Amino acid sequence: MRRRITLKIFPIFIFIVLLSCASVPQKDGKYTEADQKDIECRPLEDKDHEGLNMLRCSISYEQLNFFFFSGTKLIMNADYGERIELWWTIDWFGRGLFFPRLRFALMYFNPEGTEEQRGGVRIGECRFSRGCNHGIYIGPDLNKNSIPDYFTKIVWDNFDYGYDSGEEGYLDHYRHTYKPRENKYEVVRYLYFYPEKCIPPISPGHDVCRMRDECKPPYKIKEERLIESRSF
Repeated sequence: MRRRITLKIFPIFIFIVLLSCASVPQKDGKYTEADQKDIECRPLEDKDHEGLNMLRCSISYEQLNFFFFSGTKLIMNADYGERIELWWTIDWFGRGLFFPRLRFALMYFNPEGTEEQRGGVRIGECRFSRGCNHGIYIGPDLNKNSIPDYFTKIVWDNFDYGYDSGEEGYLDHYRHTYKPRENKYEVVRYLYFYPEKCIPPISPGHDVCRMRDECKPPYKIKEERLIESRSF
């Protein structure tokens, strides 16, 4: 008698994990023009540019996750043609990642610059799945139209406010600094000790830039290390 063998085939599901790097803190307040709602510029006294009307502009945007389409979310122009773009982008193998990750990236473009600058260079990014980001740019405003004539300095700060996903046991902070006039780009990593009563995560998942009171700065620094320095 021949025994019938029944094969039970179980469905196999392949999951692609999308890790999202979430937030650039939003500013409170009302804005009259829709395209300026995520940019706030104020006069700045800059000892390195005495005699010039300088602006310091901060970047803010709503918290995003993998339900949002990737693409350019914000464009910041200078009068002389440079621009900064805030991207919500998917990084994968090309950025050395095993799993795809949705994250904010700050891009710089200069139509009169080097080949890399004309095509766009990444000068800031979110490195953590529940990262909080702060972006600013600085430049002179000689015609006083509240738009920088050109950019002298662009800074992007990225903090790990999630489940201690960077260097274990410490609060991670990456500062990306780009000086377009010098074409100088640097990334510095800071490690801080958590405040005594602060246990990660520092902030709730639905509002990753709103840290708990016991986790607010000042922080005691453990390490400061330059991890990248280059020109484009």
